[in-house]
Amino acid sequence: MIKTTTVTSLKNIILLYTAILVVLLSTVGLVAGDPQPGAVFATDSSGDHINLFPGTQIHINGHHHANNSSITWDIYDMEKPSGSPIPGVGDGTLLHSGNGETDSTGHIPNLDSGWRIPIDDHEGHQYKLLVTVGPNDEPYADFYTKVDSFEPVPELSTIVLFSTGIIGLLGFLRLRKKD
Repeated sequence: MIKTTTVTSLKNIILLYTAILVVLLSTVGLVAGDPQPGAVFATDSSGDHINLFPGTQIHINGHHHANNSSITWDIYDMEKPSGSPIPGVGDGTLLHSGNGETDSTGHIPNLDSGWRIPIDDHEGHQYKLLVTVGPNDEPYADFYTKVDSFEPVPELSTIVLFSTGIIGLLGFLRLRKKD
């Protein structure tokens, strides 16, 4: 027959490992991961793709494409024309085009597109960056003009998962003090 202390210590070990696993999994959600394969981003010169304010010079970043491949890009205005009875996004008026090359690792290394968001633009104006890498790869990025800044807030599920892990660790410490 198994002794009670052995069962208790086994429960404590399982509780500890479960709590550590929950904390580790929740911290993964708090860190921004690498973009998906074949991703492209419209960014500013520092690589920020969240806060694109009026007057920002647009740069192109991308990951996981073919190595040393030629690329072309087009920037489209996707704003719905004022007074248009048609719902949805705009007609995709071409604003700017350019070309460049991926590096030896398949990255698009912060290329200057040669286009700047108009200084008098309004918040939420939608644009589309379409990048063609080699003969087939056509990833795109929608980006919007940002007028005010904000701080990102973690999703509720991330907070709950992290809190559950902390509570589990506290429970383990409490059980350990009892023994």
